[in-house]
Order: sequence, then structure tokens, then C-alpha cells
Amino acid sequence: MAVTDNSAKYAWHVKPQATVQAIVRRSGSDIIFADAIPTDSTDIFGLILDKSSFYPTAGGQVCDTGFISGANGFSFEVIAANAFAGYVLHIGKVVSGAVAKGAPVVLEVDYERRALIAPNHTMTHMLNFALRKVLSNQNPPVDQRGSQNDPEKLRFDFNARKGLTPVQIQKVQDIVNKSIESALTIHTTSVEFVVAKNITSLRCMFSETYPKVVRVVSIGESAETMLKDPTSAEWQAFSVELCGGTHIDNTAKAQQFAILDESSIASGTRRIVAVTRENARQAFENLAIVQGQLDEALGVKGPQKLPALKECSKSLQNYVMPVAAKKQLEVRLKKEVKKTIKEIKNFKKKAGALAMKKGQELAAASDAACVVLDIDNLDGGTANKLLDKLTKAQPDKAFIVLSNDPANNKYTCAARSGSSLDVNAIVQAVAAVGGGRAGGKPNRSQGAGKDSSKYAEAVQLAKTMSKA
Repeated sequence: MAVTDNSAKYAWHVKPQATVQAIVRRSGSDIIFADAIPTDSTDIFGLILDKSSFYPTAGGQVCDTGFISGANGFSFEVIAANAFAGYVLHIGKVVSGAVAKGAPVVLEVDYERRALIAPNHTMTHMLNFALRKVLSNQNPPVDQRGSQNDPEKLRFDFNARKGLTPVQIQKVQDIVNKSIESALTIHTTSVEFVVAKNITSLRCMFSETYPKVVRVVSIGESAETMLKDPTSAEWQAFSVELCGGTHIDNTAKAQQFAILDESSIASGTRRIVAVTRENARQAFENLAIVQGQLDEALGVKGPQKLPALKECSKSLQNYVMPVAAKKQLEVRLKKEVKKTIKEIKNFKKKAGALAMKKGQELAAASDAACVVLDIDNLDGGTANKLLDKLTKAQPDKAFIVLSNDPANNKYTCAARSGSSLDVNAIVQAVAAVGGGRAGGKPNRSQGAGKDSSKYAEAVQLAKTMSKA
């Protein structure tokens, strides 16, 4: 049986005819040959054809998917394509009809799906090129350790002694996006390996065994032009690789490029995960959303600023965005949170001193047996200090101190009593208005409500019960 003619795997939007050469299926742990696929079979089969336009999994690129159709309504969904010893095995399941060995069929690759894979593969080449430029002083030089290209993303593994800084990641990303903006032509040329390896900028695995004739993929200039003067330093400005994958014909078709992650996968080996086209556009849009959110948060005044910054932090972790900008935002946000906490502490310290003074003045001016104080910006610790001072100055009175905290959607209430008044009962009732709880003794109690919108109602209840 002749090997599969797979030259059409580089073609786009074609529906070639082919002939079924063999049908295989799994039986337990064995692979057996069959003469036909029966009507509406639910088993997984493999079809070997004399020709194929499906790209089989190879070189870090996932395979094409699609359909194979034939006479009498036969339709076969190809879910995987693999190459073995020159044969392409189309793995899938019957959608309808039946087919037999020797039958003519028509191949229909899902080119919309391939159109998502191809820019990822091409930009993997540009990423390799950009890394070598940004890490040009690295010794040993940057070299590929592995890659994967699928419809959602691209992944590139390379040697490095340490992780890239956000600035380096940004430079790499900028170089790739510059190539997209420049709308560079992608050239594919088949030449003998002994000739191709003379191109000074050629990237390949020289430890591997290559066929006599290889496929050179160059971006921005053709291999034919380079081979006129293969040792010219000029070619260092271009990406040139040996590659058997499918590619776009112009870098502009990648639209945008975003690096989403850079991390270690083993000692001396780093991994970059990136996206192109719509996924990249969405990543940059997410970045703009969080940047806008942070700008708004920085404009907030008072105690509400810290919660706003914390919401930014949540968004930063939840949104998928370019990792260089994300890391820079994380550093900026951390500084702003630290700065804001310090500002809040200073604010509370000053506000607490003013609240203490106000509370003492209001209590001194009241002749009520139980004094209810509604004071802004009073935390629990300051409230207890105020109560200590008040009861020391007027030991025969009862005092109830309330303070609203809209930023955290709660309010606090604390009380002391030097009389027979049961302030614990009052504080429990006041906390319950906002769905909260309180605890203590008849002469000493504290609690909190969980709904700041109920604060006015809680204050009124405290005043009413204090007079009962």
C-alpha cells in the first residue's frame, strides 16, 4: 500500500478527492483492519487514504479536524489525524452512512479552526526571534526546548537561567506586535538541508536528523534572497526556521499578540504562554478595564478608598491579561494599598482624637441619666477609651456610644452603666436592628449591626430605650 500523499496539508480551502486505502479499528488492545464501516456504527475508526489535506499532529502543532464524506450520505467526523511511517491516519466516528475500502471520498478540513492555529504557530517563530533579541547576552544562547500550538494559545519552552523581568517580557511582546503591525510576508521555501543550514540566522535543531530537502519558513524575507548571500549579517534581523507546520501568509493576520504567562517548568527551562487574534484583543481589553478601575479607585477619598483598591486586586487576579502589565499593576497596587492603609491609620488617629473630644463635650452638656452619643469615625477601641473616660468622670450615669461604618456596611455600639439601667439589653436590641449581635453584662456591653443603612433606626431605638 502506497504511503499517503499529504502535500495538500499546506493548501487552504480545498476539498480534494481521495480513495479509502484501509480501515482500522481498535479491538481491546489490538488494532485490526476492516473491509468496511457498517451503517451508523458508533465505534471509533481510522481511515487511511491515498491522499490527504489534513495536517497531522507534528512539530508541536495540533492536527486538523473536519469531515470526510462519500456516496449515499456517508459522513465521517475527523477528530484527530496522526502520521505513522508515511501514512496519515484519520481518526473519528461515523455521522451517517457507511463506507468500504476502495471507496472514493471528499475531504473537508475545518479551515476556520486551522485559521486560529496558524497565527499561533507563526507567532511562535516571532516569539523565538524576539527572545533571542531581548536575551542576546545570555550564555548559552536562547534555544527552543519545546512548543505547542492549538486554536486557543501558543506555548514556547526555552532555556534560561532565570525568569524574565516584566520589562523584558514587555520588550519581547512589543517586538512581536511590531512584526504584526509591519504586515510582513511569510515565505516558505523547500531547499536542500546542506544549503539551508548556511543561512546565518537559521534556527533548527542541528542535533536532529533532517531529510535531504527541508522546508524553510522565513518572515519578512525569502530564503531564495538570503541564499544569494547566506552569511550576511543582515539576515539576523529576520526569523528563519526549519518548519513543517501550517502558517498564515502575512503577520497582520495574527492581529495582536499577548504574553499571558512566563514561568519555570524545570531547572533552567522557562515556558511562555501567549495568545493571538481575538484572545489577545480580549486580554488587552481586560487590561484597560482594570487600569480604568485602578484610576477610579485612586480618586476615591476617605475610608472607601481601601475597599476600592481591594476590588481592583480581585479584578487583577480574575481577569486574563498580558502578564508584563499585570505584574507592573500588582507592584503599583501593592504600593497604593500600603500607602492607603497608612493614610487610613493617620485619619483614624486624628478622627479618633476629635471623636473623643466631641463625646466628652456632649456628655458633659447632657443632664440625662443615660446619655446616647452618635459619633462619626469611632472604632471599637476608641469607643471603649471614651467610655472609660466618661464613666470615670460621671460614675453614676449610663453611656451608650454608636458609630456608623458605611464603608464596611456595619455600625458599632458600646455601653457602660454606673446605674441600675441594663445597657446590655439596649445594645443587643440596637445590634439586632441591623441583623447583628451583642454581648456583655448589664453594666457593660458591646455589639455591631451588619447593615449600615439601618443605623438611623438603631440610634433612635437606643434613645427610646434609654429613656424607658
